[in-house]
Amino acid sequence: MDQPPEETASAPMREPRHHTYLRWLVTALTAVMIIGLIVIITLIALIFLRDPPKEEPPVPAPAGAGLPAKISVPEGETVISVTQGPDWSALVTRDAEGRDRLHLFSPESGAIYRTIIIDE
Repeated sequence: MDQPPEETASAPMREPRHHTYLRWLVTALTAVMIIGLIVIITLIALIFLRDPPKEEPPVPAPAGAGLPAKISVPEGETVISVTQGPDWSALVTRDAEGRDRLHLFSPESGAIYRTIIIDE
């Protein structure tokens, strides 16, 4: 049987090839993580240090500003909420039986043009 040659104390032990490859992978991963961390910190700093927008966002109109002066709520229903869009307004009501309805009406005339029963 062949015996491996004995190593002497003066000769350094040779590193296996896969250890060298693994060392390069770990070094590359460390470099990528450091660069990624620097990029993330830079982006966060840029977000917080940028100038605020020059123009103010539009302020919504006060509640009830675009609604007609008189809204006729159908008999037996109570108002839950009112909302409005650019060319429509909506009124959510609840009847005595607990069913909710969505009434769409024209903001100019105040006339209801569609009623939708909201299913539970």
